[in-house]
Amino acid sequence: MKRYLILALLLLVFAVPREWAFASRPIRAIIIGCVIEGFFISQETTLNTERGLQTSYGSHFIRVAGVNLSRYEGQTLRLTGSLNPGDLFFTNEQTLQVVSPSCDVASIRHFKQTFTWACRTLARERLAAKVYDEALRYINRAIEIDSTECEFYVTRSEIYRAQGSSDLAVEDEKQAAIRGCGK
Repeated sequence: MKRYLILALLLLVFAVPREWAFASRPIRAIIIGCVIEGFFISQETTLNTERGLQTSYGSHFIRVAGVNLSRYEGQTLRLTGSLNPGDLFFTNEQTLQVVSPSCDVASIRHFKQTFTWACRTLARERLAAKVYDEALRYINRAIEIDSTECEFYVTRSEIYRAQGSSDLAVEDEKQAAIRGCGK
């Protein structure tokens, strides 16, 4: 058994393309984006990879550590730091720059979708941590913005079930089915 485990590990080390392994370690990055309702939604990301600088555009929910984002609510920021697996970005106040005193949400491609799915992600994390009031707050915000996404109702039904509110859970399960989940 031990021999097979060692063989499997060797295969992973040598057979997995370097690009796959690349995503599992911190990468120096510059990210420009907006702080909206405490979330940092990226607009432009430049990574300093082994192949040089690579810039991509589009919105992503980035978790930021090392800076209190609430002080920058509604502003466009340029952050320099280290992007880690799970889109966890480490930065500090010294490298932060305010690009604009306001966010032009309309210019952020897919902002609504990114924002609502970030709310769902946080709701699921709070559910797992059994912090139900926060989980409901996040998922209700997602539903408030986009009431057409069935997965949001599935998540809320799970939160209600965990709280022991089976009637509310059943209602959300029906709403999820109406919107296409479970088919």
